[in-house]
Amino acid sequence: MKDAAFRTPAARYLGPRYPYNFRPGQLAFLVEMLDGIGAIAGSIVEVGCFTGATTIFLSEHLRDQGRRRRYVAIDTFAGFLHDDVEHELNVRGKTADRELFATGFVLNNRSGHSDVELVEGDAATVDYRHFAPIAFALIDVDLYRPVAAALREIAPCMSTGGRIVVDDCRPDHAYDGAFAAYTEWCRDSHHRPEIVHGKLGVIRF
Repeated sequence: MKDAAFRTPAARYLGPRYPYNFRPGQLAFLVEMLDGIGAIAGSIVEVGCFTGATTIFLSEHLRDQGRRRRYVAIDTFAGFLHDDVEHELNVRGKTADRELFATGFVLNNRSGHSDVELVEGDAATVDYRHFAPIAFALIDVDLYRPVAAALREIAPCMSTGGRIVVDDCRPDHAYDGAFAAYTEWCRDSHHRPEIVHGKLGVIRF
């Protein structure tokens, strides 16, 4: 019976699952970034949290270390916004990815954690000054417009010694809008781009 159960279509719900959109080395790097801000005042802001798996992982790490601090997770909880998708399709020419953008991340939910403050909103219009000073920010919203806006608005709120990590900083990829926004911000702000683990763009203040 056990063997039969694991051969059914429902088997993926019975066995161990890996719920993260980051590989183990990438998750370890995010933990390293959090550990590096131990003495720096400020909140943690996660922009784009999908189902909240990484949010819970990182907040549990902070709790385990006895280093609780304000942790804010921001998401539309409804997938990509129309104007952001239209920019990718019509300005950046990502027409081959129309269906992907239309359906991407529409399974977002509000699964919470007792140490996390959930904020429903657009990454491009949220007033990040409400969360300042910010010691660490993880920006994971993939498309050019929201990533560029989040970087522009979060940077002035960062504590000295704080860090920003931007996910999906890979060229020639469906979500290379994040890479374009990250490299553009680094160029305009005279920061040397630092991309680690294949896709994590780092900014150190």
